[in-house]
Amino acid sequence: MPENGYIDAGRTDTPFASSDVPHGHAYFRQLRRRLRWRLLIAYTPPLIILGVYFHVQYNQTLRQGTDTHLVSVAENQRNTVDLYLKERKVNLRGILSSIESFDPPPAGAMDDALRQLRADSDAFVDVGLFSPEGTLVAYAGPHTDLQGRDYSDEDWFRRVIAAEDGKYISDVFLGFRDKPHFIIAVTQEVDDRPWVLRASVDPGEFSEFVGSSQLVAEAEAFIVNHEGQPQTFCTSLEQIEQVPPDLLGRTETTVGEARVGDVRYLTAVAALERSEWFLVVRVPRTQAYAPIRRAEAVGVGIMLAALVLVVVVALRSTQRLVGRLEVTDAARDDLQRQLFNAAKLASVGEMAAGVAHEINNPLAIVYEEAGLM
Repeated sequence: MPENGYIDAGRTDTPFASSDVPHGHAYFRQLRRRLRWRLLIAYTPPLIILGVYFHVQYNQTLRQGTDTHLVSVAENQRNTVDLYLKERKVNLRGILSSIESFDPPPAGAMDDALRQLRADSDAFVDVGLFSPEGTLVAYAGPHTDLQGRDYSDEDWFRRVIAAEDGKYISDVFLGFRDKPHFIIAVTQEVDDRPWVLRASVDPGEFSEFVGSSQLVAEAEAFIVNHEGQPQTFCTSLEQIEQVPPDLLGRTETTVGEARVGDVRYLTAVAALERSEWFLVVRVPRTQAYAPIRRAEAVGVGIMLAALVLVVVVALRSTQRLVGRLEVTDAARDDLQRQLFNAAKLASVGEMAAGVAHEINNPLAIVYEEAGLM
């Protein structure tokens, strides 16, 4: 404020004038752009990081659940096969114990035994009684030419004789009949001499039983020995041989992956009880992890939707905020101009009043002198 109390209308540093340069549209466009980028940088990276983290954790949980489910399927089917084989051995032991005499055995005893076995399972092909010397002394089945043969040098015969529990299940082999089959054999001591009752099983029928109870779509089950050789049939013997060697020989059920041609399989291997066999349950990896693929698609969709929402909110928020600032700035500039104009008018008024006062003083003296005259 000047010392004489007047405001100089020509001055630009009046109390109503802003020291800031008026903001134009270019300034607010730049401000809007900066705010948008800052909002996107502030909100987008944390959202992406959290989305990726939860996505990975969820996928790992689903994979573990899929592997656990496949292990459960393999163990359930393993238990079913174990129970089947155990029942067949118990049946053979019961039949062997029911034979009244062994040298010679009763006529028709093997025919009755085969009928009894087939009543429980159609997979049985024949049954025979072997003397301690390894001779097939009684037989029932389609290969009647086998009766009287000497099996003392056969691997399965030596193994069942040496078995501590008197029971043995062989791998699939051709034998004298020149057809694939495996045997279930049990022994019984008669006068301190081991007699053997052996039943042959058709691998085809047994394969249907092994692969019959699947709980996973497109899964297949089969049996291999400790060397990975197939003991039951599957869609392709070439595919069966592709069981990962590192999964065999373990007592616990394990899960791994194997490639067969262009197809990757998720494979679970479970060891059978008291046997050198392993049950394999295999399902194409794409089928096993199909729920994970769907979850990935849903997760990516949700994350993209969230990103789009963040971008839209950032754009609209900055547009609205900067728009309000621009309106406010325009109103402030208009108010400043009005105040400045009012200040100039006030200054002119005060100056006119001062001039009138100064003019009025001489006139008053003139009037007073004129009155005296």
